[in-house]
Amino acid sequence: MAGLLYLFFVAPRLLPTRESEMEQQVRAYISDLTVAPDSPLVGQTLAQSRLGSDYGLMVVVVRRGERTIYAPEASFRIELGDTLALESDSEGLLAAQDALGLVSRSAEKLSLSGLESEVRLVETVVMPGNELIGRTLREARFRERYGLSVLALHRREKTVERLGGLRVRVGDVLLIQA
Repeated sequence: MAGLLYLFFVAPRLLPTRESEMEQQVRAYISDLTVAPDSPLVGQTLAQSRLGSDYGLMVVVVRRGERTIYAPEASFRIELGDTLALESDSEGLLAAQDALGLVSRSAEKLSLSGLESEVRLVETVVMPGNELIGRTLREARFRERYGLSVLALHRREKTVERLGGLRVRVGDVLLIQA
């Protein structure tokens, strides 16, 4: 009984309060989004697009066909079909998709299957012992096996590889469209 009273009244005062720190921390994801035909970004430079100032997006890599451009300059001109590796929080990525005509392959596949009305976003953490660890999402056939699409991945260190080519690690946070 004494131990329970101690835990209830004294122990909480000994532990630091970290709730407010966790609530304020925003997780940055890296996501591959492709410029669609109806996108207002087509023909604009990165500076003109105002991706950073208006949407909080940072363009890390641009893939155009077989060519990969790392850390493109502000004068880089966006073209139809470019795949932009963007870093932002989940809200910024979703706002950009809606307003700027950027699509993920996962979203395209869901819309073709007619399931977009039932779509939800979920953040999941890869825990020790998970069968995905050490494998890429493509190798694990994640979409085919579970019917879920990974839109973005958060990792402590920044990565610029294609999302489908990243090897999953313990502690990775996946933004899943389900």
